Amino acid sequence: MIDEEPTGNEHAPEGMTAPDIAGTGAAVPSPTALPAGPVLVVAAHHDDAEFGCGGAMARLVAEGRRVVVAIVTDGSEGGEDPSMPDEVLREQREAEQRAASVELGVTEVVFLRFPDGRLE
Repeated sequence: MIDEEPTGNEHAPEGMTAPDIAGTGAAVPSPTALPAGPVLVVAAHHDDAEFGCGGAMARLVAEGRRVVVAIVTDGSEGGEDPSMPDEVLREQREAEQRAASVELGVTEVVFLRFPDGRLE
């Protein structure tokens, strides 16, 4: 067993980060603190925002913040059935995105509809 040296800030105050994994860091202001106002979440693909920061979006909505999600691609490459027309898949992916966003309390979703798989 390796003895770990206490760093003195194992229980960082709220809004502060805890020491790094190696135990050599210090509590500093949280890098996730956001200024007041609306929040724009930009994601390349449908469901990226929920996987990447769904908890943060739900927290921000619960705090009364306006959260808008912008999906850059059209979702036409996001299916497993090659016989499904792109238009049908796009509509399905957008409906799924709206439903997932509502579960988190987000009511504003913007679809930019750039071709999926060809965005740089």
